[in-house]
Amino acid sequence: MTTDIHPVTLTVTLDEDASPTEVNKATTQLYRKLLAGNADYVEKPRSGALQKGAKGDPVTIGAIALGLSVAATPGIVEIVKNWLARRHLDTVTVKIKLGEDEIEFPAPASASPAELEVLTDRFVALLKKHSTPQE
Repeated sequence: MTTDIHPVTLTVTLDEDASPTEVNKATTQLYRKLLAGNADYVEKPRSGALQKGAKGDPVTIGAIALGLSVAATPGIVEIVKNWLARRHLDTVTVKIKLGEDEIEFPAPASASPAELEVLTDRFVALLKKHSTPQE
């Protein structure tokens, strides 16, 4: 079995009225949860300091870089789902991107447990697809 490590980007998105500070705070909370997971690496990319009152790029501010193997994926996705469940907001989502493929995990308030399970299975399948040598 292959133990390929894949670079994955998680992006935390709040509602459009959220300030960069709010997005950064939410991202930092998820980042701390992910540090306890079994990813091969977890990094919070730095976008540089924001000037007081400046608007930042929310994709950069809300980004977390991970290195995942197929085996680590279900545990990491479970951390994301649990974190979303504790947020109790309809306006928070987490996008998980691998290469050109992206899956969006909505807040559990707007998705059923079955729908979240389907998203988890899709992401594991994506990692397996990227682990298969391309001919």
